[in-house]
Amino acid sequence: MQKKVNVICMKWGNKFSSEYVNKLYGMIARNLTIPFRFICFTEVSVEIKSEVEIQHLPEINLPANISERGWKKLSVLSENFGNLTGKTLFLNLDVVIIQNIDCFFLTQETF
Repeated sequence: MQKKVNVICMKWGNKFSSEYVNKLYGMIARNLTIPFRFICFTEVSVEIKSEVEIQHLPEINLPANISERGWKKLSVLSENFGNLTGKTLFLNLDVVIIQNIDCFFLTQETF
């Protein structure tokens, strides 16, 4: 039995609605034949499909005077991020997937 891979995204603030998370999940479900977990890190999970695993958006210590431009994504580099194990693919909410993406997980290399 093949171990599940992780596909993750982040949603915070009001730039993207839950519809973006749901559509991204649908594109992954249609275009990934490997068993997977789809995890959204967010502070608001309202209207996100039940198939999507929700985890709390990690805090990141930023200076008060810095504008928000995606800095929260740096939290994926923290130790034990989301307690994830195995191969993980991070995707932005505004990507479009139109064909199979198994190739992202089939490499034997580890980093």
